[in-house]
Amino acid sequence: MNYVLVLAIILILILVYRAVTARIYGEKVLVYVYSSTCPHCIEFNKVWEVIKTKFPKTESYPITDYQARQKKIKSVPHIYIEYRYNGATITAPYTGPRTAEAILKWAS
Repeated sequence: MNYVLVLAIILILILVYRAVTARIYGEKVLVYVYSSTCPHCIEFNKVWEVIKTKFPKTESYPITDYQARQKKIKSVPHIYIEYRYNGATITAPYTGPRTAEAILKWAS
């Protein structure tokens, strides 16, 4: 029983270490997931163009229903940050106002 607890603690420590390392040393990428038929996404595209000129690394992806289920995306436009380091990817979703200023402040 104690071995299971020790192994669980070690696993948690490894996961925390990878998350912290990715956050500190990793590449920070601002990601925008959209649907080309969504009116909110079409409107947000103007804001995204401003963000792309001011944030060092951005990516945008059109989404399908399958991808939405895989990534647990419930609505679009969906914005999140990925911290990528040494095979680990940590994500942090954005839930605030859909303005360039607010998103850039959050992402910095």
